Amino acid sequence: MCVYGPASPCDGDWYGGLRAADAPAFLAALLDARIDSAGGPAEPLLARHWRGRLGLTKDEQARRVRRSP
Repeated sequence: MCVYGPASPCDGDWYGGLRAADAPAFLAALLDARIDSAGGPAEPLLARHWRGRLGLTKDEQARRVRRSP
């Protein structure tokens, strides 16, 4: 799933490993989420499924994975 934020329609966060049973909690977390200033989700439930962000280099994405909760 790719989720685009209101700030930039070109920067979408990719999420993976989701199942239908995950939908209620995932959507609730997504609606309440704060996206940290460096990109990538700050919410632990979203971070677990986060696969990357459009517009980031491979190294930038790797740094976000290393600092995920």
